[in-house]
Amino acid sequence: MKIRKQTDKIRLTLSAGEAEALGLCYESFELGDKPTERFIGNVLDMLRRKGLLDAEDSRIDFEVSETDCGLLMIIGKRKSSAGAAVSLFSDPFELPQLLQGLCPGSGVCELWKFGNRYALITEGDASLEKGGRILAAKIREYGKLLSDSPLELI
Repeated sequence: MKIRKQTDKIRLTLSAGEAEALGLCYESFELGDKPTERFIGNVLDMLRRKGLLDAEDSRIDFEVSETDCGLLMIIGKRKSSAGAAVSLFSDPFELPQLLQGLCPGSGVCELWKFGNRYALITEGDASLEKGGRILAAKIREYGKLLSDSPLELI
């Protein structure tokens, strides 16, 4: 397992062999699945002991994506109920136009793929629609994360 701390997130990478040894798979990674719950509890305890996660952080987002090499997990503090903007498109060549419309520092910006469509999710700006959070949550649940690079680096 590889652990990498970013500014406000922790990225965990498990190889396919490690995930299999722990009884984890993307399809069953949810509350109610005993291996998943045991793994999440152990990881959160370890991150708190190492000082990577504050002990008082009780509201945590835990996102998992399947990669070619195994599982990618992103752990972060749950954000306030700010809104989200979701831009859906089917042609990858539309992405540069969508990125030009965003201003730097507009918050979290993620690129997702689900089925034959793409989604650019932007969060953090108080002026964004709160209803977009529901669509963003569903895309994160069923889609595959392609990039969560800071907007300034794209």
